[in-house]
Amino acid sequence: MNKKEFLLQQIIQAYLQHLEPIGSSQLKNMFNIDFSPATIRGYFKKLGDEGYLAQEHISSGRIPTFDALKEYWQNRIKFDFFELDSRYLKSLAKSLGLTILVKFENNPRLIDVRNVEDVLILDFENEKICVKQNHALARFLQDLLGLDVANIIKFASSVGAYELSQKLEKEFFGGEFLMLNPKPMVEMLANYDFDENSIRRFLNGDILLNLEQKLYFENLLPMGFLGACHDCAIDSKEAKMFVIGQLSTDYLYFYNNLRGA
Repeated sequence: MNKKEFLLQQIIQAYLQHLEPIGSSQLKNMFNIDFSPATIRGYFKKLGDEGYLAQEHISSGRIPTFDALKEYWQNRIKFDFFELDSRYLKSLAKSLGLTILVKFENNPRLIDVRNVEDVLILDFENEKICVKQNHALARFLQDLLGLDVANIIKFASSVGAYELSQKLEKEFFGGEFLMLNPKPMVEMLANYDFDENSIRRFLNGDILLNLEQKLYFENLLPMGFLGACHDCAIDSKEAKMFVIGQLSTDYLYFYNNLRGA
């Protein structure tokens, strides 16, 4: 890590702790940095020119930009598999101002595909699903025998079999839904320009149906927010968890607590 990257990382850490502009002398003292304040200010200027730091006025300290925070979290949030208790998760979310959406999943494997009277019957481990007969679809599904529902949905969407993917999502992933600490998300929905359908999808949990395990920014949420989708187990049941919060939230604290739970 070069000096510029090091100082950017330090100022982001300082900002996440204090949520206020950070000056060069303050940063030096906080982390016992060897560089002089003048050297730090020089790197601050370079980072500002590159779009990583912002300054509210000429005499104030710096804050990381949204782009800097996005890059920071992309390099640090890991997609471990968590086994969690919903009560602890709710308490942690409330302490950090996060909303967590949880959709419990039923994710069996496809065992067989049969054609009965012009209807395709998909035999899963614990359930049967009927879809309209289609020879191309039948051949496609034969190649997916042994896969679980989540992977079948992924492959179906990739080849344009949207009717099948939507049916499977509704049948297997449309069950029990939890919204933990909803207030921050409700405020986000109220303060930004979401249409009625999008608001409804957040509030009833349907927003989780098409989400993959990764980070989401302006492709789904307003500028300045982060969403993290995880496969996990909550209260001993398989689930998909979507963590929603501001970019300035200390997610390292959040995930370290999840790993220690």
